[in-house]
Amino acid sequence: MTAVRIRLGYAAIALDVPEGSPNRTVRAQTLAALPGDDARRHRLRQVAAQNLHTTLRILRYNAAEGIPLYRLTSRLIPFATHPEWGWDWEAELQQELAQIRALVLRRGLRLSVHLDHFVVLNSASPGVRERSLAEVRHQARLLQALAGPGDNAVLVIHYGARGADAARAVDRFVGLVTRPEHPVLRPLGGEISVSSCGPAHLR
Repeated sequence: MTAVRIRLGYAAIALDVPEGSPNRTVRAQTLAALPGDDARRHRLRQVAAQNLHTTLRILRYNAAEGIPLYRLTSRLIPFATHPEWGWDWEAELQQELAQIRALVLRRGLRLSVHLDHFVVLNSASPGVRERSLAEVRHQARLLQALAGPGDNAVLVIHYGARGADAARAVDRFVGLVTRPEHPVLRPLGGEISVSSCGPAHLR
């Protein structure tokens, strides 16, 4: 019999870590009121750096407690894919990212990200699919920056659709993620919602 290794972990907020929520954000209205692009980038960097610092403290706690799996919040980097206020977070946060990556690789931790509900790769709307793909690319890039290029990280996304379109939605999902021009989707994992897409739709 083949042994199966099961990793146990938890999502986002560490209740035993002081100020253990890495979900700080900034409102669009607040950014719009700031005097210029430099001020907006400074604010975005400040918030993202706080989130990454909290994530580092959480992962140190997990490593010390023998918790090998952690689900990152998908909101670590605010406005990363915004059409107007998107910013080069990877260049701005090199030190913070490197600290987390070193810990993850040294302690053999595994990371995951559960993409938000608005990420619908198999939507019937081309616009929604493109915006969703942009978010997936961002999260895949972030995962690689935090966990390195190995197989110790995974993106999780819901897929399925209600009603008569369910089978076509599955076809759209499979067609997109198997395209050779989308290697960024390699770490993607699907989570089926049985209320909207059952086994009969998975041919």
